[in-house]
Amino acid sequence: MNWVVQKATELGITTLIPLLSDRVVIRPEPHKMAAYQERWQRIAQDAAQQSEQWSIPRVTSLMDIPEMEKEYGRCQGKYILTERNNAPGLMNMPLSNSPTEHILLMIGPEGGWTDEELSQTDTLGFSPLSLGPSILRAETATIAALSLLQGRLGNLG
Repeated sequence: MNWVVQKATELGITTLIPLLSDRVVIRPEPHKMAAYQERWQRIAQDAAQQSEQWSIPRVTSLMDIPEMEKEYGRCQGKYILTERNNAPGLMNMPLSNSPTEHILLMIGPEGGWTDEELSQTDTLGFSPLSLGPSILRAETATIAALSLLQGRLGNLG
């Protein structure tokens, strides 16, 4: 997660939401979460400075899907990366022309999303997206997805 926070910051995210899902491999102990969050926030600050960004992304506390939706689900572009399906590719997703429009992108755990989580996100208005036929580790999918999005938005390349 330290590496993901660093690289996602360098790629220009504004908020990073650690998500607790059913198949997440490493479950931090609740009494240690504040320390993890502080560490990730410091990493984000250092990465923002290294990449000469004016704003430092916010690293939130650990949330589950309903908490995340309640707090951040108002944006129009809500997507979930999925594997082994016929979801549209990330390169084909519609993008808003508004520079203030936020994109909420859920990237799953190492074990993938459960059917219940996929059903829940569908009900909440998340559109499934794919990075292609390869199965990527969570950290690789994060970097690939953010790089593609930033390229499409004109921030890379």
